Amino acid sequence: MRTTMHVSVRHATLHDAPALTSTLVNALVDTPDAEWFIPDEESRRAVYAELCAGLIDYVLDNRSGAVYTVDAHSAVGIWYPDTSTPPNLVAFLSHAHAHTPAAERIRLAEAALAAHTPSIRHHRLGYLAVAPDRQCTGLGTALLRHRHATFDAAGIPAYLVATSTGNRDLFARHGYRLMRQAPIRLPHGGPTFWPMWRQPCAVEALPRNPG
Repeated sequence: MRTTMHVSVRHATLHDAPALTSTLVNALVDTPDAEWFIPDEESRRAVYAELCAGLIDYVLDNRSGAVYTVDAHSAVGIWYPDTSTPPNLVAFLSHAHAHTPAAERIRLAEAALAAHTPSIRHHRLGYLAVAPDRQCTGLGTALLRHRHATFDAAGIPAYLVATSTGNRDLFARHGYRLMRQAPIRLPHGGPTFWPMWRQPCAVEALPRNPG
């Protein structure tokens, strides 16, 4: 396994959006939830191109969260404070894709996960994506550690939803623990999600593992 040393993490800007959209699409398009949303591979890539472009532009334009990246745009992390509402992904779809079974499945997943979002103060990891040819090189770890250092200093917990067993295990190595409602299984043969919670290392008195 290759490792990446001395990774530089920085805030992304609108100038970075096209490259980060490509990274996000390539990292997410073949995940279990994406395959359930849109079984047809060609259609799936077209839909995810719209979703990812709209998502990154929205977060950067509206400052409703924060986007972080690394050199060569080979990894991206999107975080939301609990004071913001994560964007409705279907709103980023073109008319041709907004009234399809795929859109309904995305709405179903968003509603199921929204019902379990913790109510106490936290920051949420919306997406952590690494280009397929740079996975397992430490880029995802660098993005996580960068944000966790800030959260630990401020005493802020972090929340995320893992979408695969591999991601679940990765996040567990970074201090995330399964919440009581995990796992969440969508109906109709849908994917399984694992809500996870990370207590800040510097603060021991905050509520642990809500849900």
